[in-house]
Amino acid sequence: IITPGLYLEEAFSFYSYTLSTYSKTKDYARYFNGQTTTTTQTTSITASGYGSAGMQDWKQGRLTVGYDRTFDKHDVNAVVNYDISAYKGNDFYTYKVNYLNLNGIFDYSYDNRYVASFTFRADGSSNFAPGNRWGFFPSVAAGWVMSSEPWMDGAKGKVDYLKLRASWGELGNQNTNNWYPFFPKMGYSNQGGNWLVNNKKPNTASQPGLISALLTWERSQTWEVGLDWGAFNNRLTGSFGYFQRKTLDMVGPAQELPVVLGTTPPEYNNLDMTS
Repeated sequence: IITPGLYLEEAFSFYSYTLSTYSKTKDYARYFNGQTTTTTQTTSITASGYGSAGMQDWKQGRLTVGYDRTFDKHDVNAVVNYDISAYKGNDFYTYKVNYLNLNGIFDYSYDNRYVASFTFRADGSSNFAPGNRWGFFPSVAAGWVMSSEPWMDGAKGKVDYLKLRASWGELGNQNTNNWYPFFPKMGYSNQGGNWLVNNKKPNTASQPGLISALLTWERSQTWEVGLDWGAFNNRLTGSFGYFQRKTLDMVGPAQELPVVLGTTPPEYNNLDMTS
């Protein structure tokens, strides 16, 4: 033991899934009322090739370092986690998504009267281009348990618990409309041509749209003040809170550009919302 209260934990999980297909087909002549209705003749069975139709592989790991100890009237709890997630899939095309996270929390309490908390997240996502992949999202909170103050002793039985609290925090959102929004992708359409080649419509491809190299995390900020109470030997309890949330740098539609541009302008972080 290095010091009392210090601990180390680790966890790992994996999920693997593979789907393969194998099919056989055979054509038959069709009849109705004893009469042949098609010219298709009976053929030998045709077997398709054996191949992978879908694959998923997801690995996750976590390493935790924590400290939990009480010194007289001081309670201290601190935890730091390092998370890693690697996802790979293959159906029509192959894609990979990697995610890293470093997060932590520090809680402090003095005599069960004054409490404070600080948390943070440092998130890295492969959904964004290099230089924009990491986001840092902190949170702070504080509370005052007024019912633990000596001058509240005379109210026991009538006011058993009374706590004033306030908090502010920020979270990130990495959700995008595709895995790699910073890569240009050519459009593809199966038999999308309006002309014939060897009596078949050809497949077509189109010029990729513009991309935004500045696309990054959306940020959601929330602050709240509140009051928690318990009265009449805690037979009556309640909580009141007032909060406001702001979402910053939301991914929105591109600004209008002249049609002579010849392609679709890219989406980027250009919207804010308050609720």
